[in-house]
Amino acid sequence: ADTGTVKWRIPIDKTWSTGGSSVAYYNVTISNVAINKTITLAADLNVNGNFYIENGNFDAAGFNISVAGNWTNSDNFVSGANTVTFDGTGTQTIITGGTGAGNDFNNVTINSSGTVGLSTNNILINGNMAISSGTFDINGKNITVTGTFSNDANFQLQGDETLTLTADTNTGLVTYDGSGAYASGLIYGDTYNDLTFNGTGSWTLDAILDVTDDLTITTGTLNS
Repeated sequence: ADTGTVKWRIPIDKTWSTGGSSVAYYNVTISNVAINKTITLAADLNVNGNFYIENGNFDAAGFNISVAGNWTNSDNFVSGANTVTFDGTGTQTIITGGTGAGNDFNNVTINSSGTVGLSTNNILINGNMAISSGTFDINGKNITVTGTFSNDANFQLQGDETLTLTADTNTGLVTYDGSGAYASGLIYGDTYNDLTFNGTGSWTLDAILDVTDDLTITTGTLNS
């Protein structure tokens, strides 16, 4: 589908047979679901627009979800052992609702030709995160990845976030785009594959910087 919204407003528990990943929906909204009632997936879900949990419980039951628009969680999301893939072509926004139960993800994949960015809240990923294509911008928010973090594209940050993950230093680009003075070293570490500075801020090293491929200072200041 290229337009329209599927809006769930039900007073009972409901299992949703989506038709699988080959069936595309545009916008999906979970709204006005009765207290303690849950919509549970029975197949993968492909959303070509925005996915919004306005209120109610949404249980992926381990089925995968792909979203080409924005993700907004204002209530309760249960992932199971699933993967949420962001695969849009422009700018996508993720509003997690927080990092508590009902807000966290299992696996997350960025497979975009644009930029996927955090807004409003930090993000907790209890499985793996893969940046396969495009840019993932944490926009000053904190990120926790308990599994494997892999970056084959561009991981973008400002410079003062809290990163709780094992950095991928073998592949991909890391871009710092902050506007402040970051005097305590580079928070991603001191070893990079490709590294770019593209902000108005200043970053001060606290150790020897090791860049395997390209170091680019487009804007901003890097102090040794």
